[in-house]
Amino acid sequence: MYVRRSRPFRYEVGTLSPDRASEYIIVNPEYRRAGLRVDRLQLVPLSDRRDLEARIQEWAAAHGLQVEQFSRLHDDEKGTPEAGKTALDRLLAAQPQDVAQRLSIPADIAQILTRML
Repeated sequence: MYVRRSRPFRYEVGTLSPDRASEYIIVNPEYRRAGLRVDRLQLVPLSDRRDLEARIQEWAAAHGLQVEQFSRLHDDEKGTPEAGKTALDRLLAAQPQDVAQRLSIPADIAQILTRML
């Protein structure tokens, strides 16, 4: 199994042709989870997701890669949102203290903002 070195990140199973080998990095068997389907990651049990995450981090370290380079947020020109903060948290934090205390946000809008990371 191989992972493409640059975007769009894709994986290839099997043997690569010599002319494409430099475009990919091998994923050795010790970093794989045979039979684990990740096309619907939300359905994968938490213990399996954590194991997969640990294997990916080990694989990246073994190849001198930064795991963050594979993240969609890595290229976001706006920057990454603060960890664990919702859009509502960021909206309130951006206001002067006296304005934030008086701000009235309709419930449906607040609900939408709390779902956005």
